Amino acid sequence: MALCLSTFPPSDEFENFLELFLRTNHQERNVRKLHKIVYRGARAAPIAVEEIEQIQHRGSRFSIVMPNGADLQQYMETKGSR
Repeated sequence: MALCLSTFPPSDEFENFLELFLRTNHQERNVRKLHKIVYRGARAAPIAVEEIEQIQHRGSRFSIVMPNGADLQQYMETKGSR
């Protein structure tokens, strides 16, 4: 969730539902991220791998799996060897 909220805002139709979900699940940090991304708009540049790793290490409960089944680290190692 943090990754999405750091990259792009939800649609106008989805924003209120998302905020209610976050508040119901006591995710105040993500509520603040939601307000920030809605106010500022989508990022101008794609999110960097380092930023993704920072978000993952903050205690988030998700992992990123690439289409080929590799995790982010494996994917980056494969990409770097090309």
